Parts: sequence; structure tokens; C-alpha cells
Amino acid sequence: MKKITLPFIIVIIPLLLTSCDPSLLGGILGNLFNNMAVAGSYYLANDNKILLLDVLEDGSAECETREYQNGSWNSSYSYYEYTIKDSVVTIESNNDTFIAKYKLADNSLLLTIEERTHIFTRYEDASIIEGIQNEIESLTPPMADVEIIPSYSIEFLNSVLFAAYSNLVSFEYYQLLLEKIRLTGCDYYGSSHKITSNSYYIKKCWNDAYNIIKPLNEYIIATIENSHLYKDSEYREILHEAYVIQSFVYYNAALLWDKIPYYNNKEQSILSKYEIMDCIKYRLEEVLESETLRGNSYYRFDHNAAQILLAEINQTLYGYGDIENHTAEFSLSVDKEIYPEVYQYYGSELPIYTATKNSLIQQENQISNEELYAQWQTIELPSYGYWAMLLRTGLAQEVAGCEEWELIMPYPYDAILNNYNLTQHPGYEY
Repeated sequence: MKKITLPFIIVIIPLLLTSCDPSLLGGILGNLFNNMAVAGSYYLANDNKILLLDVLEDGSAECETREYQNGSWNSSYSYYEYTIKDSVVTIESNNDTFIAKYKLADNSLLLTIEERTHIFTRYEDASIIEGIQNEIESLTPPMADVEIIPSYSIEFLNSVLFAAYSNLVSFEYYQLLLEKIRLTGCDYYGSSHKITSNSYYIKKCWNDAYNIIKPLNEYIIATIENSHLYKDSEYREILHEAYVIQSFVYYNAALLWDKIPYYNNKEQSILSKYEIMDCIKYRLEEVLESETLRGNSYYRFDHNAAQILLAEINQTLYGYGDIENHTAEFSLSVDKEIYPEVYQYYGSELPIYTATKNSLIQQENQISNEELYAQWQTIELPSYGYWAMLLRTGLAQEVAGCEEWELIMPYPYDAILNNYNLTQHPGYEY
């Protein structure tokens, strides 16, 4: 596939905005419905550029690229035509034709191409764009050839967090599904499955994990960390919430695959689960010490949830994790329209931490494995935290009835093709 440039990308993404299958409405009517859904104005701010896209219901789109150089703004324009069919959008210009898929979360539009995720925001008030221009101007020294700190508004960064929580529902669902298949050989509906490197569930869980990790790293962590933005309390709170979300994903992905890619700003390295946990442990301690997480809603990580996650990590690393507030609870909100399969099994909430689970984590080294295992059986499975407990206590192989090498999941076939630093775990065939 040809490499898609940024102007093409910003046109493609909004055009993909719809969760409705056109085939349900039929032919022209279905396509018209999709066109109406994507019509609107969108922006993407990237370094000293702002991309503005206007999408019309008639299948046409105009993209203005504003670039700030040498103390002034310059604009260029591109024009496109698009068609939508079966959640796939075809974009045509005078020079080329492109096909892409999308993901929608609230007013954020996400597109992942060649492992890179781009996030765009719908807007109605032009003053938002004026504010972004002013911020870029204030951060750009005139006539200076220096690296410019990307300019992202608080509103935009919050949309990145919202998209991460939405993806977290899918990641957690498929994580629990993989653990259930390893334990029982069956999915939620009783159908038999075998876990291989070509398994759709393996690929989906892996992709969901890095569709959370990468945008948080690129748009929030690499932007705010070690920059003047860190001094701003609003930006610092967003950074710390990103730390907690990313740490939760890293921790659980490391339990599944043992060694995974870890991102530190723009650098990537393959770390073992214990190395990963060491890194995220210090981030969580920074968050808890600063007490920045106020808990904007029941469905977002707050101070208590971060403290329980740190306790889990300490339990894995050292065999002891202290939970100060045993009754604290945290769940992920499940949107029925976006995740109908998750909603069908879990309902409107996917529980992560409950008073019962918190107590079991705290008691892990205070009661016998037999008693601990019996208490976990009183919680409906698959349940978050159960597989981690089995791994920590050495009960996983016995309970799952599997080989030792099967306690680690295979890397997706595509992940190995795209990352030469990953080597498939012994026991799994390509």
C-alpha cells in the first residue's frame, strides 16, 4: 500500500465516521446516511501546522493546510471526492485513490495506518482554531530552525483520554476472553477455540493495547513530560491520567505476552514483564505522591484506582501490595452501540476493581492458595485479576490444564512481521 501523507490522512478519517452498516439501509440510502453522519468540520494541530477539513454530504471534501513559518501563516488547499460502502471509504483526488478504515470515539476520529494513530477533532466554533493558532505562534521563535513543541489544547488532549478509555473496554474484553479460552478452551458462548499466532482474538487484543499505548505516548506523554507544559496543573493532571491508563494496559499486556514493546517518548525497546512493571511502578508513585487525579467520573481512573493498580504491581514484583481503601471501585462504561458484544455479556459496566477483588489482592499472601482459589470461585468468571492471581501463586498451569509454555500467549503473526525485535515464543507455530 502506498504511504499516505498527512493531508490525505486528515481527509480520510472523518469520512470514515459511522458505526452503521450501510447494507442495513440498502444501496444509495445507506451511502447517503453515512455521508450525512460524516458531514462537518474537523481539525488536526501538528507542530506548526493546522489541517482544517470541511466534509459535505454530496461526497466532496475540502482540506485547508495552514502552516506557520517565519512569523506568518500560509494556506494551501486540496479537494477530494469520497464514497462510503460497508464501513470502507474510498478517497479520490486528481493524483491518486486511497482506501482506509476508521474508529470513532465521541467527537474524536482515529485512524491507524502502518501502526501510527492519528486523532482528529470535530469543531463548530472557529474561535477554537484561532486559539490554536495563537498558541502555535507563542511557541514558535521567529526565523528559528528548532524543534517545535506540538500545540494541543486541553480539549483535544481530553479527547485523546476519552478515546483511550473507549479502546480500553475492547482491550479488557479481549484480554478476559483470551484468559477464559486458556482456562476453559471456549469463548463466552461455549464455542471451542485454540489460541495461535493467527488467532483473531490474539491480534485484536494486541492491536487494542497499542491503539491505547501509542496515542497516549505521542499526543500526551511525549508532549507534556519534561516540557514547560508540565508546570500547568491542567496539563499535569492529563499527563498523570495518561500514565495510569497506559500503566494498566502495560501491566496486563505483560502478563499475557511476558515481553512487549515499551515506549519512552520516541524510543521503543522490548522489555520483560518485570522490567515493564519496574518502569510503570515509578510513574504510578509519582501520580499518587502528587495527588493530581481528582476522579472526573466513576468511569475514569482516580487516586484510589491508581493505588490499587500499584498494589497489584507490587504484589507481582514483591509478593506484597497494600490497598488503603478496600471498598474503592472502578468500572469501565460500556457503550451498547460501539461494543454490542461486550454489552451483551457484561451490560453497561465492565467491573475492574470491586471491594471483593481488592480484599483478595490484599490477602493473597495471608491465606493459603487453596482458600484464595476457593474465594475467587465465588466471583463470576471471567473476572479481572483472576488470571494474574493464578500466575502469581503458581496455580495457573494446574487450573488451566495446559503446558507451561501455554501460560504465555503467542505474538500475533502480523506483529512479528512488523517488528524484527519480537521472536515468537517456543511452542507456537507461525
